[in-house]
Amino acid sequence: MDEAALLRALFEKRIGSAALDVFDREPLPVNHPLRSLRNAVVTPHIGYASRDLYGVFYRDAVEDIAAWKAGTPVRTLP
Repeated sequence: MDEAALLRALFEKRIGSAALDVFDREPLPVNHPLRSLRNAVVTPHIGYASRDLYGVFYRDAVEDIAAWKAGTPVRTLP
């Protein structure tokens, strides 16, 4: 993504909004313009997090461990 182009588009309202979880510079500096734009949502690498997704993560982890212990792994690398 071209961060400068995105900032211009947001300032000029050429796009309605943007949601970002990864930035050119990390951590995002305190005085970065994205932090003050009303049409930008910024999160620190937690944009994926939800109760449902964590349920999937933990359920899959338990299934993976049980299958590995039984000698029949279910998710393996090719």
